Amino acid sequence: MRHSMMDVLMYLFENHTDESESVDVGRQDLRGLLQEAGFEETPIDKAMDWLQALATDQETSDLSPTSHGAIRIFNDEECVKISREGRGLLQHLEQIGVLNAHHRERVIDRLIALETEEIDIEQLRWVVCMVLFNQAGQGDAAQWAESLLMEEFRSQLH
Repeated sequence: MRHSMMDVLMYLFENHTDESESVDVGRQDLRGLLQEAGFEETPIDKAMDWLQALATDQETSDLSPTSHGAIRIFNDEECVKISREGRGLLQHLEQIGVLNAHHRERVIDRLIALETEEIDIEQLRWVVCMVLFNQAGQGDAAQWAESLLMEEFRSQLH
C-alpha cells in the first residue's frame, strides 16, 4: 500500500503526541517505528523534513503573535491549493481565537508544503492540530482543535 507524507504525519500525530511519554524518541528511532508500521522510506523522509521545518519555523519566526484587525490576502498558489471552504475555516479559527496571525501563517506554510494539489478540510484540520500542538503554551487551543477534529470524525461515523 502506498502511503503519502500526510499519512505518515497523521500516524505520528495520532500515536506519538502523548505529552505523558517520558522517552524522547530520536529521528532514527522514529524512522524505525514508522518502517515497522509499514511506511515506505520516501514518505517518511518527507514527513520528517516537514516536521523539521515546522520546528524551525517556530524557532526563527519574527511574526507578532497578535495582529488585531489585519486582513489576510491569499496569493494565487494558496487559492489553488486551499479551497474557499478551507480559507473560510482558517479565518473562522482566527476570529474565534483558536489561531492568531502567527499560527495562521504557520498553518498556511505547512499546508503549501504538503505534496497534494488541493488541501481538503480534514487535512487542514490535521495541520492546524499539528501546528498548535507544536507551539508551546497553546494547550487550550490545541485541545480545542483536536476536539474539532474528533467531532468531525465522529460525525462521519454516523
